[in-house]
Amino acid sequence: MKPTVGRIVHFVCGETKEHKAAIVTRVWNPDCVNLHVFEPGGGTSTRTSVIHSDEFADNTWHWPERD
Repeated sequence: MKPTVGRIVHFVCGETKEHKAAIVTRVWNPDCVNLHVFEPGGGTSTRTSVIHSDEFADNTWHWPERD
């Protein structure tokens, strides 16, 4: 799948390894996007030029896992 503005993805937080919901706000290329990340308990943060990784590497994004 190609990322597009408005799609929901998961961001892997480098500090906690936690997977956080995020919305794509800009697509640089199919592997690099800007994100608006939703923090647990409220609040948000912005991440720029985040690289895609299916290995759940720190500070990367991936598509939500399917059950």
